[in-house]
Amino acid sequence: MLRAAGEQYESVIVPNWDRSAVVRFTDGAYYQVPVLVHGEKVI
Repeated sequence: MLRAAGEQYESVIVPNWDRSAVVRFTDGAYYQVPVLVHGEKVI
């Protein structure tokens, strides 16, 4: 959807067996993907 809308975005591959990056990035609020970030807000 972002590509179709012409929006710029960064895609990060997160392995199924290691979600620690997601937990760190969201301060423990999430462990599932996708995680969307708009400015400083995690959606």
